[in-house]
Amino acid sequence: MVVSSPRRSSALFDKSPIPSPWSLENYRAVLRPGTGFGRALLNSLLVAGITTVLTGTLSWESAPDSDVLSFRREPGFRCVVNFSDEPVALPAHSEVLLTSGTLEGDRLPSDTAVWPAL
Repeated sequence: MVVSSPRRSSALFDKSPIPSPWSLENYRAVLRPGTGFGRALLNSLLVAGITTVLTGTLSWESAPDSDVLSFRREPGFRCVVNFSDEPVALPAHSEVLLTSGTLEGDRLPSDTAVWPAL
């Protein structure tokens, strides 16, 4: 694909390894307004950028076979969701910022999420 992209349309199936003469005809066609390529390229760059930022700021804390989902983000934010059938102990925290249900003391009930400050 890289070798054929700078070829002229009439020489796309030429067997020579290096295109002669070089042409930007294919690039002009793809980048022409109305093809949607520019929008798709921008979308890809945004998704890659956001994924990179989130990956660098979120830390996954759950064990792969655990029924409790837990991740943290600095400075001082954690989210814990209990998908198990039994209440689980809350991790160490300074205060609870938000819950999706009522806590049972320092235990997180089944099917409940909590956002504690660290």
